[in-house]
Amino acid sequence: MPIMVVEARNFSALVLSIWTAKSMEQDNDRRNYTRWLGVGIEFCGAIGIFSYIGYKLDEVLDTSPWFMLTGFFLGFACMFYILVKQGSNIGRK
Repeated sequence: MPIMVVEARNFSALVLSIWTAKSMEQDNDRRNYTRWLGVGIEFCGAIGIFSYIGYKLDEVLDTSPWFMLTGFFLGFACMFYILVKQGSNIGRK
């Protein structure tokens, strides 16, 4: 009978360790998900802000659509640089 108790304890420890490992893996997945979701929102926000500034400059200077396009590509280039930089940092870890 004591052998059964030891086996039950080992089984429960095994189940607990598997459950903990799965839970930690899910936490890592959630962290990665929220990290990249934040990057996507930041990407869209930067492009939107730069485009809006360009749009307003176009209205003031009557040069439509050149400043807006410049703002769009400037925001895209800046965020693409940040995205590549963050991606390379994750690859190093």
